[in-house]
Amino acid sequence: MILKMTLQKVLKEMDVAAEIENTDISKDTHFTADAIVTSYQFVEDLKAVTDIPVYPIRRYSDKSEVQRQVKKMLADLKTDPNKKHGV
Repeated sequence: MILKMTLQKVLKEMDVAAEIENTDISKDTHFTADAIVTSYQFVEDLKAVTDIPVYPIRRYSDKSEVQRQVKKMLADLKTDPNKKHGV
């Protein structure tokens, strides 16, 4: 939940509209998203079950770290015209 709140703040500051969902990977392995922002500890598990790009965060409340990953994610999404440009 902390990561979601930080992500919302960063996206708002960057004037980026996005739908953000908070989920538990043990409940559902059929994700529908343009990108996944999560903890480093879940990266390998997620890559094993989905081809959705994963952007890991170490410090959930660190807006600078989250912003760096958001910028990378947005750049990656712009290069793929099949994406909806959502988060």
